[in-house]
Amino acid sequence: KLYYNQVFVSDNIKEVIPDYMIMLRGVVDCPELPLNVSRSYLQTNTYVSKVSAHIVKKVADKLNALYNTERETYESLWDDIRTFIEYACMRDRKFYDRVKSVLLLRLTDGTCLTVDDYLADCKEKHENTIYYAADKTAQAQYISMFEAQGIQVAVFDKQLDMQFLSVIESYSENVKYI
Repeated sequence: KLYYNQVFVSDNIKEVIPDYMIMLRGVVDCPELPLNVSRSYLQTNTYVSKVSAHIVKKVADKLNALYNTERETYESLWDDIRTFIEYACMRDRKFYDRVKSVLLLRLTDGTCLTVDDYLADCKEKHENTIYYAADKTAQAQYISMFEAQGIQVAVFDKQLDMQFLSVIESYSENVKYI
């Protein structure tokens, strides 16, 4: 909800909140927002984009803080917020740069690791490569083959995951997803 000097303006503030942050719920009360006469349309202004960027930064900071202070809670919420975070990373490189250290990989055994932790654990066996499966049952033979060699396999089984993988692989040129 958007308020201007504690006066309700609108429920839909797509100019302030990016489309990939649709899961956010809250109130923005900002007396500096430039509104036109009808109060239903935000004028294009650098201040509006600064407010939008600040909200995105705050969301990324909150994700980082939650990961650093309450990792178990973050991991339990990961499956619920994962799609939103992946979509946001695909849409906004700055958001990805802020949250890349807290992006989790769900492994076939159900545990979670960050990309950095995964790469550090597997440095001796394979360098800068993340092995993943898109379907645990269809690829069970390959998963068991890799696990027999001591290689952990991440699971990317959502519809958005393949596009997400191609985007983050282009962001980090030295890490390959196989």
